[in-house]
Amino acid sequence: MLIILSTAFFLTYGYYNNLSLQEQRQFDKLRAIVVSIGNNIDGDEHQQLTDNHIAKDEIKAVNQDAIYYKIHRILHQAEVENQLNSTVYTLFFDAPQQRFEYIVRSDTQVYYRHSYINSPKILIENMETGGTIPKYMSENGTWLSAFHPIKNSKGEVVALIEADISFDEFSNIVKKRFYNQAIISIIAIVIMALVFIPFTKQILDKDHEQKLLFIEQNKIISEKNKDIIDSINYALKIQRSILPSLANLKEYIQDYFIIFKPKDIVSGDFYWSYEDDQYLYVAVADSTGHGVPGSMVSIVCSNALSRAVIQLKLTNTAEILNHVKKFVIKSFQDGMNDGMDICFCRLNKTTKQLQYSGAHNPLFIFSDGTLKILKACRQPIGRYRKDQPFACSEAQLKAGDLIYLFTDGYYDQFGGESNKKMKVKTFKALLAKHHSKPMDKQKELFENYLNKWRGDNEQLDDITILGIKI
Repeated sequence: MLIILSTAFFLTYGYYNNLSLQEQRQFDKLRAIVVSIGNNIDGDEHQQLTDNHIAKDEIKAVNQDAIYYKIHRILHQAEVENQLNSTVYTLFFDAPQQRFEYIVRSDTQVYYRHSYINSPKILIENMETGGTIPKYMSENGTWLSAFHPIKNSKGEVVALIEADISFDEFSNIVKKRFYNQAIISIIAIVIMALVFIPFTKQILDKDHEQKLLFIEQNKIISEKNKDIIDSINYALKIQRSILPSLANLKEYIQDYFIIFKPKDIVSGDFYWSYEDDQYLYVAVADSTGHGVPGSMVSIVCSNALSRAVIQLKLTNTAEILNHVKKFVIKSFQDGMNDGMDICFCRLNKTTKQLQYSGAHNPLFIFSDGTLKILKACRQPIGRYRKDQPFACSEAQLKAGDLIYLFTDGYYDQFGGESNKKMKVKTFKALLAKHHSKPMDKQKELFENYLNKWRGDNEQLDDITILGIKI
């Protein structure tokens, strides 16, 4: 009888203990998911989405708006990769009405600006920091939830990201495991009563050790994941600090747009600009690799460019690239072939005379509807077996002309009906078709075409396009 009572006690204790551990694991998982998603969503873009579409059901399809589609893809990927069986969504807080509204969802259903009825008060109380929502009941069951703020470039909270896990689903798994253990235990009691009573304590001790090991392993994994996320986010801060503001372009040109899409959180691509009394310098570059390694190379290359133009006061674009190449090779001394391709130009602010030099990446100019290509040298900024000095080309621009600086990430993307590379021929055709449209409209059309072309394929490389209208 004592054995039966002891077994029942330990089974019951194990059930509730396991359920509690599983619940905590789910909260930790949800918290990590929403933090990761929140860091991947551009708060300025989300704010632009809600500012542009203020009415309920103004967006009715996932691909109706480019920003909505971009954020939807991020949410959908997170849902699939983390094997969530529920929708991930963003929430906008309507301060005058004191209510939350659904904005973007990870599934194909669109409930744009529908009210979040009976939203938990903790969403408002912890809007700045995020957190978890204690287990709660709804008409669809019992849920565990976590949320995290989405902030714009000013640090203001513009939305929340929320993810849910059904408590009923994983508690049923624990119950099923409990029932199986109960059946096995009953059989074991009979056997122990006959033969194995001396081994009972040893079995219980082993079960306790396994639980302690599980807790310790979960703690180690959580700490490592936090360290990785913190490191990547710090790398992102460093890279953002070297990306210049392009606002100074507005003083000397009519308009411009920038498409900057890192493959990962941080990028090997970067854009760069500088002006002095006479010239405006602009560059778009593609450093070796992507992600954290690519971002480290981009910092070296960007610093080399700044050193040549700002400190050494070189003005000829070919001389600048020759100096940058020497500096980059010296920075990577141990036989490393890291470096970059670049599209680099100098515009005379008074005469509109353009000087250009490039490594692999050409410069496209549209003047009176005609495409002119300034070719680049067929060598990188870095070690190369057929090393030669860089050359420069010049073109006289006038008001209304357009120039495009870009990396190869856009037209190297796989997709389409045949799942092949887009290729530069298609990219040229897109520019020829849309270059006469307003710059913000061009950006929207290029992004929409890329999303449609890529489909469900993974983004293969960092993507950067800078369009400038003189």
